[in-house]
Amino acid sequence: MVLGASFILDVIAVKQGHGAISVLRIQAAVLTVSFVSASSALTLISLRRYRPMIVTTSCTLVFNVALGLALIPGLGARGGALADLIAEAVAAVALTTIVVRALPRQSVGASAVPRLLLATALAAAVVLLPIGSVAHVAAATLVYFGVLLLTRGVPVELLRAGRVAAGAARRR
Repeated sequence: MVLGASFILDVIAVKQGHGAISVLRIQAAVLTVSFVSASSALTLISLRRYRPMIVTTSCTLVFNVALGLALIPGLGARGGALADLIAEAVAAVALTTIVVRALPRQSVGASAVPRLLLATALAAAVVLLPIGSVAHVAAATLVYFGVLLLTRGVPVELLRAGRVAAGAARRR
């Protein structure tokens, strides 16, 4: 979404939407952090740890509204997007911390971090190419997942499930 923001808004709002490109780019980051917080929240639900999940998400809502009230008057839509990003990042850190404490024998694979950073950096480098935004999105996606596959950064279970799904689709 970061790389394709101008194309997306051209399709949706034609030329009138160009002022929202920066807002959409911030919201793209919100989606990334939301993935982390939602994964942690669902883990807490599966562990039946409802109270810490409800308290954390409720506090996040209040924090987001307070940030919005502080940032929107001066920054407009960008302020609202920044409020979302900051609140969601705080929620992701808080919920993930609660999950890690609830499951002390489980560990978050730190070995995945360098792979993800390498894939993200190389995909971000695609911005330097003199191509359109749709081509940027396609190239960055190929680079990102290519690096993850080459560095064995994709879980074996996910690859196996993909092969099974592909085989089932071919048989149909």
